[in-house]
Amino acid sequence: MKAFSNYPDKSCPRDLEPLATELVGKCEGLPLAVVALGGLMSSKKSVTEWSSVCENLSWQLNNNERLEVVKSILLISFNDLPSPLKHCFLHCCLFPEDYKIQRKKLIGLWIAEGFVQQIDRTRPIEVAESYLMELILRSMLQVVRRNEFGRPKHCKMHDLLREIGLSISEREKFGVVYDGKAEIDKCKSHQVRRLSIQTTKGDLQSYSNMTRLRSLFVALDLENAAIDILPEGLGTLFNLRYLNLRGTPMAKLPKSIGKLRNLEALDISETNIKELPSEVVELQNLRSLAMYNEYYGN
Repeated sequence: MKAFSNYPDKSCPRDLEPLATELVGKCEGLPLAVVALGGLMSSKKSVTEWSSVCENLSWQLNNNERLEVVKSILLISFNDLPSPLKHCFLHCCLFPEDYKIQRKKLIGLWIAEGFVQQIDRTRPIEVAESYLMELILRSMLQVVRRNEFGRPKHCKMHDLLREIGLSISEREKFGVVYDGKAEIDKCKSHQVRRLSIQTTKGDLQSYSNMTRLRSLFVALDLENAAIDILPEGLGTLFNLRYLNLRGTPMAKLPKSIGKLRNLEALDISETNIKELPSEVVELQNLRSLAMYNEYYGN
């Protein structure tokens, strides 16, 4: 009604239908977002203009007055979060758009990143679980799948919340996403603490000046990656706390893994690894070891 109010028949032209559907999907039922985007798109007539908004929604949220009210209201939800939950929320933004985030993986990453506070004798995993449930309760995360006990198994983030979170994340130097759509500001990149690589396109060498980078998603989480061997140099990553090799064709872990004294979580499920090197006993801080394989059990 808003977006096409100036058209003769007040309906969406066929050439704009795919883009209009995509934008409505990004609103995910949020009435305020639907109204605001509808008003914004009423001034856009060409496929090129519509495509530009779809591809650069983050820029639109930060620079378009029509969407300022949406951003302001969604920011209230973020600003109301306790400090640890703010970090957890921003961390979720680093996953790809519409990505179904596995609960166990997310909790493991939060613990490895140091976001989870120590509360008396409560185990870190239980504290992290409470963080997750709080974000779900506040509608900052959406449950897309539950297990047989009714507990969240996979979650995802509302597109608009994610876009706002990414803008906050970049401003606060928390982290940035490289998805090939735009260059990372090289003037600010050296201050970035986390980098999420979501494409293999482009020259990643240009981001080698990130001197404060402490977390590289593509190195921490190698799930389903087409790699069958890890170099002995793995042992030099002494600060590594989370290593996910699930679903890789790997059949052997390097002996140098014993040097990862800060490693807290290791997942080798659904790999070809049938035995662990004896050096694993040197992993003094290991809290979680997942090694399930459907072909030969635990």
